[in-house]
Amino acid sequence: MDVRTRLFAFASLLIFSAVACAKPPPKHEYTLLPGQAHGPGMRSALVAPLNATLDRPKGLEVADERIDALLDAHLESKGLSVTRASASDFRRAASLAARRVEKERLTASTGTVSSEISFEELVPVIFEILEVEPDLLILPNVVMRHASANGGSTFRWDGVRRRETGSASGSFTGEGFEVSSLFVAAYRADGTRVFSGFGGLDTIYEFVWAKRGMELRQDRLQNEEYLAEGVCIAFYPFFGEDERC
Repeated sequence: MDVRTRLFAFASLLIFSAVACAKPPPKHEYTLLPGQAHGPGMRSALVAPLNATLDRPKGLEVADERIDALLDAHLESKGLSVTRASASDFRRAASLAARRVEKERLTASTGTVSSEISFEELVPVIFEILEVEPDLLILPNVVMRHASANGGSTFRWDGVRRRETGSASGSFTGEGFEVSSLFVAAYRADGTRVFSGFGGLDTIYEFVWAKRGMELRQDRLQNEEYLAEGVCIAFYPFFGEDERC
């Protein structure tokens, strides 16, 4: 075998290895308006506080600062300039926006709101009240979801796999295991929701044999790699189908 043949074989092996080891796209729930993926025209984003518009079960707030930091880092890595509003300022702006939109929707004849107000209608008013002009509003929420297991100690949901390592790690089968995910929604300045997606974060409960019941894990939402993966998957494929998390 001459040198050229050896080099070709070596290059082919590298390409094959790269393809074989490439991580497949995540399988998760998302919506993306046609033609509305992130593009050059989207340069800035206002990121709302976690769960500014949605209540969450107790115990899922332990990693707010970490998730916020990972959200900002992920968006900035995609070329977006990130602006933050405090929880009190954002909720105040959303409340004022709802009242303003409701007032505009009142009918003079009946004094009732003509139809249900959507969050999309609030977005431009929120921007006006906060005196900001970003290209996008990112609305993140940590939510409870359900995972499945197929006779092992690995749970699958929202694009991730997590291995149970608690006090009762063993064999699990079925669906409906409560776990945590990040849900994100992206709105344009005119209020159009262009994207939403879920990304799995971490398991929340463990079975404690001594108590014959489920308890919150003490180490829930503490794995930085898990959180970063969940943030990345939640935004897939808004930033392109070639992204791997």
